[in-house]
Amino acid sequence: MAEFQALEFERVTFSFLLARFPRGAPGDLFESAVTEMADVRTHLLGEVCPALGLTEQALTEAPVAPQIRALAEFQAWVALHAGPAEAALSMWADGVLWEATSTAWADILRATADAPAAIIEHLDGGSSYAEGTGAEHITPVIAYGLAHGEAESGITRSADRVDQVMRTWWSYIADGAHPEV
Repeated sequence: MAEFQALEFERVTFSFLLARFPRGAPGDLFESAVTEMADVRTHLLGEVCPALGLTEQALTEAPVAPQIRALAEFQAWVALHAGPAEAALSMWADGVLWEATSTAWADILRATADAPAAIIEHLDGGSSYAEGTGAEHITPVIAYGLAHGEAESGITRSADRVDQVMRTWWSYIADGAHPEV
């Protein structure tokens, strides 16, 4: 459930960023992210949830844990306040952490005889998300932001917080008290 909730918050964040920055490199990046999140959502609901015995209704009606709310609040702040360069760099930091962590979890689950293949496939998808947020996609957005008045000193502000926010999210999942996640 935490993954679904985080995905929903990311989808809203990238949609809002696309609405704020619809043209040029930022528009291309945020539109790509919205499309990717929609594809991931479709896979999560169509493949992963049934493998875990979960329904879309159960996911959408589940209460949001405080640890997940912290992620949502961070993403909302980025969506509302960050410039395109700051948002892109934050997105890149998230992609790097997601790829590393999801790849490690997928490897662990591959060694488990009863791990549903759909979950492993979902976690392996972290590398495709990271590819879409790679430096070749982020650098033009940073250049755009700087060329349009974004202060160089502020573009790392949100990216510097991603690790802390993600640690809270992953700790919540990894503590083992949430088998529905």
